[in-house]
Amino acid sequence: MSATIVVNPNPGNITGVLSVCVGATTTLSCSPGGGVWSSSNTSVGTISTTGVVTGIAAGVTTITYMLGTGCFSTVNVTVNPNPTITGTMITCVGGTTLLSGTPTGGIWTSANPGIATVGAGSVIVTGVAPGTTLITYTLPTGCFVSHLVTVTPAPGPIACPSTGCQVCVGSSVLLTNPIPGGLWSSRNTGIATVSSASGIVTGVSAGTSYITYTLGGCFVTTLFTVNPLPIPFTVTGGGSYCSGGTGVPVGLSGSQIGVNYQLYCGASPVGLPVAGTGAAISFGLQTGPCVYTVVATSIFGCSSTMTGSVTITINPSPLPIVCPTTGCSLCAGSTMVLTSPTPGGVWSSSNPAIATIGSATGVV
Repeated sequence: MSATIVVNPNPGNITGVLSVCVGATTTLSCSPGGGVWSSSNTSVGTISTTGVVTGIAAGVTTITYMLGTGCFSTVNVTVNPNPTITGTMITCVGGTTLLSGTPTGGIWTSANPGIATVGAGSVIVTGVAPGTTLITYTLPTGCFVSHLVTVTPAPGPIACPSTGCQVCVGSSVLLTNPIPGGLWSSRNTGIATVSSASGIVTGVSAGTSYITYTLGGCFVTTLFTVNPLPIPFTVTGGGSYCSGGTGVPVGLSGSQIGVNYQLYCGASPVGLPVAGTGAAISFGLQTGPCVYTVVATSIFGCSSTMTGSVTITINPSPLPIVCPTTGCSLCAGSTMVLTSPTPGGVWSSSNPAIATIGSATGVV
């Protein structure tokens, strides 16, 4: 008895690129046609009916090509991981930004060197002109990753107001930069604070701080001074005087050298400012009836009102004394009544041994 055994040929070798990156494809082929493709690990790589392998995750999968006879051919396909890029994806013209690629050993390229350049194997991107460009990091496996890097105009010099890069404690000034869109910061907020968006600097305490304007990873800095306010001293003097008198003194309990002190009667300045001496100062006799205050101004232009105020009032002088019709003379032991058109006063005698007078009655 006999049997016929048919020996079917295996398909040929599978050809094509036997490695692929995650998310990329490679096409395999095998003869004769009509076979079926399959992957031993579809979580690593899948294959279509036409032999297109798609990388899913890093690893190795076995690709099989099987004919209808059951004969097959296999090959291992490696799925390589894609690299990653980390770092700041923005810089300014003339500035740099440092990028890192993982794993190491790849090559860096710029799609537009007219916008930003990167040296071969380098991770330092240098801004050339405003715009955007793709920076690509490619591994020896051919797997790569790209990120968009933005190059902004470089910030210009910080512009201070006409009074300079300074302010008084408690006051504010506006700083500007010709290139908008940046952020402001102060190195020492105990000396000066600055609004990050507007550039308004406010003096907190006397001293200096660096104010920085940052744009696209580049920055420009200026030294900013906060000047102290004058030391507060107390206004002295004041009181009342009789109409026609020479007035009463007004002064200040102390003063600073380098500070001028202006006396005010209400809202009106009185005389010229008086320069500080380091000791108490006088504004002389004042005759105006009002409330007196003093404003101090330093050589830096910082002003503050001194402590307290004084008031000057003018009392009317009494009208002439009126003697009786017999005149302002009398005999020893006699009396007379003196009067005055101005009521409310107190009578007195300069020499009680010659004549006495009742303080309230005016009887001599």
